[in-house]
Amino acid sequence: MPWIPPGNMPDGAYNFLMCSGGIIFSFGGVWLLFSAPVGRFTVLGVLLTAAGGAALRHWWRYR
Repeated sequence: MPWIPPGNMPDGAYNFLMCSGGIIFSFGGVWLLFSAPVGRFTVLGVLLTAAGGAALRHWWRYR
């Protein structure tokens, strides 16, 4: 698979990646928060949820 520079990526593909990545990160983070015991996985869940929220916010702002 050839490498595509970020500047050459079509806007639709970039928006799709930001939206789907944000949803997946948010879902995974919330799942970890509710299913894992309190500890390092709780911190990972918070970080994943924050990263997903940031990706979704970026997608929403620049769509």
